[in-house]
Amino acid sequence: MTYNCDNNNLINPNWAKHGYIQVYTGNGKGKTTASLGLAMRALGRCWKVLIIMFTKGGDDYGELNSFRNLSPEISKNLTIVQAGLDRIVYSDNKTQDDAEEIKKGWELAKKAIKKIRKYDKKNIIIVGTPTWSQDVDVVAKSPLKEKNIVYSLHFYAATHTDFLRNKCKSAYQSGLPMLVSEFSICDASGNGGIDKKSASKWMKLLKKYKIGHIAWNISNKNETSALIQSKCGKTDKISYKNLSKSGKWIAKWWKK
Repeated sequence: MTYNCDNNNLINPNWAKHGYIQVYTGNGKGKTTASLGLAMRALGRCWKVLIIMFTKGGDDYGELNSFRNLSPEISKNLTIVQAGLDRIVYSDNKTQDDAEEIKKGWELAKKAIKKIRKYDKKNIIIVGTPTWSQDVDVVAKSPLKEKNIVYSLHFYAATHTDFLRNKCKSAYQSGLPMLVSEFSICDASGNGGIDKKSASKWMKLLKKYKIGHIAWNISNKNETSALIQSKCGKTDKISYKNLSKSGKWIAKWWKK
């Protein structure tokens, strides 16, 4: 069966008024897979899709091989831009060339935001920040000029202590709007011990500055950052007693 975009009438009326944002974050596998799956579904309904691949150059990627074999009717709505060199970038092998590639992707992202604003002028757009969404103080020196933009900040309390809180303070004092789109009260691996002292400092800071925050992660995985106990098999009607130690600590804090 050949799909014809002219025959596609599937449009959610609510999306004509309000945008829809999904954010995939955290350690481990699944983020790219989930994002690409959603992109494929959108293409299957003849939506226009832009994929910006940061720090991921080269041609030998499974997703690129798949996209190259899409039908012309579908692929005409897809734009893929790679902003990276032909290698994987880690914190200890990052070079000035990588920084320049990231800048290229950043400039394209700014153009994409302007395109989005032609259709939706009010919805909030979450923009990532360098070094795993930590360098908000760097972004604060040269933020985007568009309205309704917030910048992501991630922290794991046992790893990200005063040095990152100071970055947050500096960015806030510069007037940068932020959203903590990922945090936990353990270390950055998502496991390890809970650092209640550092976590309390973070929560007090976020409350003082009125910064929204999203806890990672709603699962029963056998790790410290999981908000539900690993022995809990429920998929709904989850109560306080089903929460993990991290989940209970965060829930108690939010009730204050």
